Amino acid sequence: MRGYVKSERKLVTARHHAWIQLDIPCARGLWFHLATGFKIIARMLGGEPLGQGLRGQRSLENIGFMADGEDPQDGAEPENALAGPEVPPLHDPGRLLDELSKEYYAVVGIVSGFDQRLMTIKGWSVTVSLAALGLAFQQGHYALFGLAAGTGLVFWIIDILTKRHQMRYYPRMRDIEVAASKLNNVKLRDGKVLSAPRVDWTWLLPGKRSKRDWRHDPPGERTQKEIRQMLRRAPWMGNVMLPHLVAVVLGLVLFFLAVFNVHGLAALKP
Repeated sequence: MRGYVKSERKLVTARHHAWIQLDIPCARGLWFHLATGFKIIARMLGGEPLGQGLRGQRSLENIGFMADGEDPQDGAEPENALAGPEVPPLHDPGRLLDELSKEYYAVVGIVSGFDQRLMTIKGWSVTVSLAALGLAFQQGHYALFGLAAGTGLVFWIIDILTKRHQMRYYPRMRDIEVAASKLNNVKLRDGKVLSAPRVDWTWLLPGKRSKRDWRHDPPGERTQKEIRQMLRRAPWMGNVMLPHLVAVVLGLVLFFLAVFNVHGLAALKP
């Protein structure tokens, strides 16, 4: 009888120590992975509840694997694994079209920035030239007329160079429009084919004198000859010449009239 009581007390004590070990957070990774200790504690606590509590609701059928240092689920992918973002293939027309769209609107932003610079150059040209003309009459020196003409000419040259820098982006805009038209276009019921963007292509369409409607034709690339002609034409474009040409012409006319002592300007000194 006494032996039975002692064994019962030992069993109760062992179960008490086992539950204390279960409360230790690191017990799963350290002590209970040992083969001998794990099997003893599992048997004392009834087997099935312990096995499920130790290894995330696993049954005791897997205890033999864990005791030998093996995991039956090793190599299996977790069910709730977070899938990373799907990487599109390198040769993806949709991805190419998206990148071209980003580049196109970036180029449009650069071109718009040049317009602001050109307006600043024209503003300084008018301000300095008019100031020189006014000082010429106020101070009585016709040499300032020549200064006004020279100032207008300098700002005209700066305007030409800036405009050419801006125009060098036009061919790239056209190339993107051509590529976008080939990658993504829609044919309507009336036979017209639409694609986007077409800003540069539409800008160069013929005016009213053309008998043909070019608006729905596919965009065409700029040739090297067309690009060279466009850059050579820049100095003589109306939006580039003005208002610098007015300052140059007016300054030169007043200067030579004063040199030849024309009536009203004869009193001016060099």
